[in-house]
Amino acid sequence: MEIESVSGYRILVVDDYPDTVDVVCTLLEVLGHEAHGASSGLDAIEKLERFAPAIALIDLSMPGLDGIAVAERVRARYGAEPYLVALTGWDRPQDRVDAYRAGFDEFIVKPAVTDVLRRIIDLFSLHKADRKKPRSARPRPFTRVVPELTSAFGP
Repeated sequence: MEIESVSGYRILVVDDYPDTVDVVCTLLEVLGHEAHGASSGLDAIEKLERFAPAIALIDLSMPGLDGIAVAERVRARYGAEPYLVALTGWDRPQDRVDAYRAGFDEFIVKPAVTDVLRRIIDLFSLHKADRKKPRSARPRPFTRVVPELTSAFGP
């Protein structure tokens, strides 16, 4: 799966609210990335196959196939790629647990402002570099804590 585009990373934004998709895609394009949107879980699965993004920002709460189900399908089919980020309006502890269990790499609470998106892309770059290290030199899964991403948006 090819993960980088010429001008930056390929990023898929999945949300059932078109305005959210438009705003986040625009911010990502301003940051120099190739961004595409999907309006549902099924649309996301289809675009993941055609578009092969490096990063997918996925809303957890969508009708039909929700973000958790999308993440589970993606992990079952593709393994560790792409880098999955839960982008949600909910910030309950159980939502975080469910997201990480489903295979998400990061969890951010809306609104996804430019600084938060930059930080997620930086984290992906570190993740990508980490995968090149021997397994013994990698951090343990889910030991990352990114308080600066969540502190501005809630507890």
